[in-house]
Amino acid sequence: TGVVDLFLAACLEHDVHFRTHHFLCGCEITFRQANYVFRTRIQQKSYFGRWSPISWLRWLAVTIFGRKAWAAGGKK
Repeated sequence: TGVVDLFLAACLEHDVHFRTHHFLCGCEITFRQANYVFRTRIQQKSYFGRWSPISWLRWLAVTIFGRKAWAAGGKK
């Protein structure tokens, strides 16, 4: 997805959430929660914190365009 290394861990965690529909601890996660955690992880690493424009843009993108990936991920 062309992310900088600073946010790579957040992207990988988000990928796991989308593929498994679970947090890393094994608890179930919803689409909204997965995207919220994604945005929060980026904000935690960003110099701008909560106001990180990258976090909000990526959150918006996965919220708008991520439904198909989410639906495909939970299938067994």
